[in-house]
Amino acid sequence: MKIRAVFLILVFLIGLSLLSSCAGGLQNSSDSLGAYKIVDALSREIFFLTPPSRIVVAGKASFMILDALYLFPGAGDKLIAYSGGGLNDPLPFLSLIDPKMKEKQVLEYEVGPEQIAALKPDLVLMKSYLREKSGAPLERLGIKVCYLDLETPESFLRDIGILGGVFNAPERAEEIKGFYQTRLDSLKRYLENVSDRPSVLLAQYSEKGGSYSLSVPPSSWIQTSMVSLAGGRPVWASGESGGGFTVVNLEQVLFWDPEVCILISYGKDSGDLVEKLKSDPGWGQMKAVKNGRIYGFPADFLSWDQPDPRWILGLEWMARILHPGTFQAEMKEEIKNFFGELYGMSEKQVEETIFPVLKGSLD
Repeated sequence: MKIRAVFLILVFLIGLSLLSSCAGGLQNSSDSLGAYKIVDALSREIFFLTPPSRIVVAGKASFMILDALYLFPGAGDKLIAYSGGGLNDPLPFLSLIDPKMKEKQVLEYEVGPEQIAALKPDLVLMKSYLREKSGAPLERLGIKVCYLDLETPESFLRDIGILGGVFNAPERAEEIKGFYQTRLDSLKRYLENVSDRPSVLLAQYSEKGGSYSLSVPPSSWIQTSMVSLAGGRPVWASGESGGGFTVVNLEQVLFWDPEVCILISYGKDSGDLVEKLKSDPGWGQMKAVKNGRIYGFPADFLSWDQPDPRWILGLEWMARILHPGTFQAEMKEEIKNFFGELYGMSEKQVEETIFPVLKGSLD
């Protein structure tokens, strides 16, 4: 009888063990269950048993995601590969704060899903507009993909929260959002007492074959939002959002005749372009040029007008030139605060590595 009782107990315990194993398998394979969950910019739920530790940043405009990723201390240790190179190559800047950045694998922007799969990532980060072309093939291979926008101040702050989930660092995400919100609130309070909002032209300047072209951003892009947030009236803005910068000619610019003109250049020092155009007879007819209110958008390794973490510096700078006295601290102090609080760089490091590459109308 004792042997039979022991046998029955063993059978019972084995049965419990098998039942528990089956239940665990069901939980891990279910889309609605998981120990760890993040919700991306497309409102997709992504489940993990533990936070991802092998991350790939893929596709076009990856520098925006990479610069946001490095706002989280230790995040770079989880980055194994990224799409890089080109005009906005993230390596020169990020190698300043991550000595191992040069050791990470660099992918082409049009990298195939099989090449990414070979890296065995826990998660791939990419811009949301790339889902159909680049993300869906990865999803079909069973690779988890998290999509981010980072295209407007609002979506940037939301996506910082998403990255806080990716790195299991919600407290750091709140610190970062607080840094931005404090400055946005300060600007909003100042502009409440300002009635004069000058007309502004913000245009990208590019040269090719001895001639130049100007183009303006869509109404929905961050560059247009920054002009409005800084207390200006974008002369080109309309109800159409568009899919990219739109070329405009000098005749159209003279018709708008803005009070302030701000030039963006992704290849040359925008400050040099300003000096060049000041002596151009055609540009000399413009109200902004006559009044000495033509400026080059600042940049360090990247231009501050893009939906990169630097957009807050670009916004503060723009508010200062549109409304002198907007912020108390000098711009270079704000640059030190930005790279210090967000990237952990010392004042000496900022002075030795960031200040020497500053471009545009900062003086």
